[in-house]
Amino acid sequence: MHMSTPLIEAVLRKDLESVKKLLEEGADRNARNEEGKRACDIAASLGYDVILIHLIEGGCGG
Repeated sequence: MHMSTPLIEAVLRKDLESVKKLLEEGADRNARNEEGKRACDIAASLGYDVILIHLIEGGCGG
């Protein structure tokens, strides 16, 4: 079973505008995928620093 969230999918696409919009709309910043990773974990592992900053400022990882 594939579990993900729109926020995680936006991170995987490296889609900063969608990440910002989803955060503004109240997306669950700490939801985890089937591997137990959050959007901020994925952004960090892929080196998406700008996205990671937005996620952390938005409450991911807290």
